Amino acid sequence: MDAWIASNPDDPGPRIMHAHWARRNFDEARNVYEALQNEGIKDIAILTNLANIYHQLGDPRALPTAKLAFEMAPESARVLDIYGWILSEGGNPKEGLSVLGEAYARESTLPEIRCHLAVALMKLGKNDEALAELEACLARKSELPGREKARALLGELKGDSAVN
Repeated sequence: MDAWIASNPDDPGPRIMHAHWARRNFDEARNVYEALQNEGIKDIAILTNLANIYHQLGDPRALPTAKLAFEMAPESARVLDIYGWILSEGGNPKEGLSVLGEAYARESTLPEIRCHLAVALMKLGKNDEALAELEACLARKSELPGREKARALLGELKGDSAVN
């Protein structure tokens, strides 16, 4: 893929795919997404992933990037999830919970939305509701990024040191 990208610098498709694959290497993915943005490529997935990466890196650009994605695609459950999550984590769990509730209403099958809902609920002291959301998201057999963190939160809510 690197050879194709080098010989076809005007083709954003392979670079977008490369960034998606590199998402666990936050610095590399951030660099690719930022370069695509700087070239004027308007893509909601780029913005959403970039907001998430900024958030993971503790970069203050996370919230404005997520808000821009939200303004461009307020109906997207994935956009709502990232925006609500960043709001919740950034000290605004009440607004974050509202946005996450809308994300869940639009796409109730994504377990990460329920986990993000649980964290926002915990931050608001609604531990019984948070417990129910965590149990529901962990009960799903689908891929869940951050499954171990969700288990740890469940253990914290239940007062256990380890939850399977």
